[in-house]
Amino acid sequence: MTTGSQECHHITEQCYNGCQPGYRGEDCTLNCQNGTYGDGCSKLCNKRHCKGSQHCYHITGQCTDGCQPGYRGYDCILKCQNGTYGDICSELCNKRHCRGSQDCHHISGQCYNGCTTGYTGEDCRWHCLNGTYGDRCSKLCNKRHCTGSQECHHITGQCTDGCKPGYRGEDCTVECPDGFYGAGCQKNCNNRKCLKNSTCDHVTGECIGGCSVGYSPTILDCTQGCSKKCSDRKCNDNLNCNSKTGECIDGCQPGFQSIDCSYGNNIVLVLQPIKNI
Repeated sequence: MTTGSQECHHITEQCYNGCQPGYRGEDCTLNCQNGTYGDGCSKLCNKRHCKGSQHCYHITGQCTDGCQPGYRGYDCILKCQNGTYGDICSELCNKRHCRGSQDCHHISGQCYNGCTTGYTGEDCRWHCLNGTYGDRCSKLCNKRHCTGSQECHHITGQCTDGCKPGYRGEDCTVECPDGFYGAGCQKNCNNRKCLKNSTCDHVTGECIGGCSVGYSPTILDCTQGCSKKCSDRKCNDNLNCNSKTGECIDGCQPGFQSIDCSYGNNIVLVLQPIKNI
């Protein structure tokens, strides 16, 4: 087997221009040996990246079962190119969601600076999984304070129906700022009528020490006036007025009853002297 000129020495049969790929010897009749193949038997079979069978054809070095991920060509010695990587170079580098450097490893497609928010995996192609979202998929969907739908966007964790009272932000994980509470953080702590200088719970705005006189203690944030007036009671002593019950501590005036002496009994007692018999 010869390449180029077919001139043949009459004694040695030497091929003057050398052998075709895969052959050796002075007369180019011997196959490549010792794990070599190709032009001048210069390529090493063990430098290929074959999948499965490692059989090495002496001419092309073809990998009969194809190439390992990241390699291409008959003999699987060429790296993926033109922005591709992975098995049979079928993955596209521009489909990844890498942070910073867009360098693309020809085998794994690894993002060297990690993934953009909401993505995971060595090549950053997968949405956050298992109830996670956000940067490095480090936030938990079940730690949000959403009202209604619990759907969890893999990037933002957005609460599509808004936040429960006391929370704000796209993912409803941020408490109301100091001085505000309730739904949408719209209520001002300074507008409460607390009996004492109470702390302000970011959810309910509860007055820990109770409400000022004239405001309903059944409303945690003391923002609703009482429906009954202490002055309307018929107490023996109208000075003391329990803010919750309106109880008359010293009892009721004649003809009135109930704990706050607000109900007349409509009974008139007529006292007559007792006659001597």
